[in-house]
Amino acid sequence: MSGNHLVFGLTATDVAGNVSVTQTWTDDIAPAAPGTPALDAASDSGSSNSDGITNAQTLTFHGSCAADGDQIQLMDGATPVGTAVICASGAYTAQVAGLGEGSHAVSAIASRDGVDSAQSPPTTVVIDRTAPAMPVVTGQTPPVPPNFTLTGTAEAASAIAVTQNGGSVCTTTADGSGQWSCAITTTGTGTVQYSITATDVAGNTSAPPSWNAGIDELFSDGFDN
Repeated sequence: MSGNHLVFGLTATDVAGNVSVTQTWTDDIAPAAPGTPALDAASDSGSSNSDGITNAQTLTFHGSCAADGDQIQLMDGATPVGTAVICASGAYTAQVAGLGEGSHAVSAIASRDGVDSAQSPPTTVVIDRTAPAMPVVTGQTPPVPPNFTLTGTAEAASAIAVTQNGGSVCTTTADGSGQWSCAITTTGTGTVQYSITATDVAGNTSAPPSWNAGIDELFSDGFDN
C-alpha cells in the first residue's frame, strides 16, 4: 500500500516453474464521505435558527470528516460551491456566498491525493430574500373604537406587527391561509394612524401600510356622555 493507493503485483507460473514478468495494478482508495453539512444557527435568519430558511448572503456550514488533512468541498447538487477547506480534528467549517433564491441541496465531498469520496447526504437550505407583500386590513370589529379587533390578510405564517408612532400596539401571526387578527385598545379622540408590517419566516419585512382608525369622541371612554 502506498499513500492512498493499493499496488498489486501479478505473475503467472507455468507447470514447468517458469514465472512471467510481474504486472502491477494500482487501486485508488476513496476517503470516507464527510458528515452531512449543518447550517450554523447564526446563518439561519428569521423566526427560527434551525429551519434552514434564511435570507443571509453568506452561509456557514459545519460537519464531521474522517481524516485530518482531507480536503472538504461543499456541493450544491453536483456543483462545487464556496472554497474547499481542510479537515482538522475530525471537523470542518466552510462558507458559501452567492447562493440564489430557492431551495438548495448542500452536501460535502472529501478529497485525498486526488481521489474523491462519495457525496455526503445533503442538507436542504432555502434562500428567501424577498420581502412579503404589505398586509391588507379587511376590517375591524366592532366598527367603533376604542376597543376593537383589527383583521386582515398577509403572507402565511408571517409575523404581524401593529405600531403607533413607533410603539408596539399588538403582534400576532398569520395562519396557514394568511388570515390574522389583532386586539387593539386605543385612547383619545379623532383619527389614530397605525402602521402594519409582515415579517416572513426568513426575516424579510414588508413595507408598512398605514391604516386610520376614527375614534368616536362620544365613546372614547367607553360611555355615552
